[in-house]
Amino acid sequence: MLIRETDRQRLLLIDRLLRQQNHQQLEQVIVAEAARGLFTIEVLGAARALRLAPVVIYLATLGVENLPDAGGHALWLAVYQSIAKGAETEAFRRLQDRLPVKWVTRMVMAGDTIDMAALARCKGKPDDWLTAFELAVDQHRFDLFERLVEQGVRRKATIEDWLNLAKMMMPRQPLLARLRDLEPLGRSYARMRGQLPAIAELANSRSLLALQAARCLAQSGDH
Repeated sequence: MLIRETDRQRLLLIDRLLRQQNHQQLEQVIVAEAARGLFTIEVLGAARALRLAPVVIYLATLGVENLPDAGGHALWLAVYQSIAKGAETEAFRRLQDRLPVKWVTRMVMAGDTIDMAALARCKGKPDDWLTAFELAVDQHRFDLFERLVEQGVRRKATIEDWLNLAKMMMPRQPLLARLRDLEPLGRSYARMRGQLPAIAELANSRSLLALQAARCLAQSGDH
């Protein structure tokens, strides 16, 4: 995702203060930044993309405590607290059991184990599946991302679904530039491209997916 430099700097500052346990300065920063959109779901997404798990948990907690509509914050809080603890929290267990993001969370905690039967039982709206894809990328679990793409093919995801997934991924690609194990992501991009009809209206999207697939495979040495 595109992360504004102002967001990057304030999130890194909050991360440093949390690690230093400098509660007085941390409170001052939160009070000063609250009016500047610190508690938006977009800023929380930036913290996830930067892999600042303590900041995600901290901001999500404040969001749940202070926002009138904190559904998104509550979900990410349940997910990230479970991953941090290595065990499902009560809030996580209360989430709808077939949510795809719940499957990704459990697979992250399980390590190398991938339960495809459980994935096949997942249900959700397009945004629910997109959330699962986001978590897989946030955690650099591109093997899970690839399984989600395969499941998308099986459940006959729409062209709009694939375009929204590509739209979510393209701004995140620069954040993955230094990684090497991107073969599953490269294969996923190629598979996504294959789900888009070869028509003029989708030519740019197909070309961009092909380019990113090639870059991921080259970056991994699989070319």
